Amino acid sequence: MGKGSLLELAWNCYDTDCAAIYATLKRIGNMVVTDKMNCKHRKNQYCRMRRNFMISMPEINTELQIVNTHIERLCRSNSESMQEMLDWVLKARGKQVRPLLTLLCAKLKGKSVDVTEVAAVIEICHTASLIHDDIIDEADTRRGQLSVQKKFGREMAVYAGDFMIFAAISRTGLRKKPYYSSIFEKLEKMCDGEVSQFEHRYNRTITGKKYIENIIGKTSAMFSIACGVGAYEGKCTNAFFVTKGSCYQRVSRRSRRTERR
Repeated sequence: MGKGSLLELAWNCYDTDCAAIYATLKRIGNMVVTDKMNCKHRKNQYCRMRRNFMISMPEINTELQIVNTHIERLCRSNSESMQEMLDWVLKARGKQVRPLLTLLCAKLKGKSVDVTEVAAVIEICHTASLIHDDIIDEADTRRGQLSVQKKFGREMAVYAGDFMIFAAISRTGLRKKPYYSSIFEKLEKMCDGEVSQFEHRYNRTITGKKYIENIIGKTSAMFSIACGVGAYEGKCTNAFFVTKGSCYQRVSRRSRRTERR
């Protein structure tokens, strides 16, 4: 699969459109996808699709369990208070779209490679960014439970998010990988996108170009690295890896109105 197909995979999976995901997964090759995935999009439908997909592709389910084991290993603290917050965060896993994309993209050329640790690092960084988002937004809930800032306080939530990022940086065995620095370059881009969005939050005359730049920073950057590292380890062309990403956040706002990430 080439760059276009990888972009389409990331776009369709995030869009959570049942028919699109069904068609995309069939194109990945040699997968048995249940007919239950061919259904109308409804609130929380993604969770049912994801469950059916895991049943259809048990090796992905096994690998995702390993990803979660890495996440738990990396998110350990000597502080009881910090560990209580980390355990609360990990209690609700979310959709885990990014690690799933990493696992899938590693298989695009039929290779058998282990990308579970890098998938865990990407998910930890994403989750930490959500903790900080909730502080800024003063959100009460996240992933079906109280947000960290609501349960433990804003100051403690800042520390929890910071800890997760620092743990992902320092404890992983990926530092010699050629894409290691790119993960954190994408995080920088994500922060720039968040700042730019905040600066333009009341700007009704924002240009389409600037809006797309914000989206690329906020959402596309992490999707790009999630797909890119999987494709790289799976010996795919590096064309997608070096792209800035085009997984535009076309449904993010609509999705958050019904279910927080």
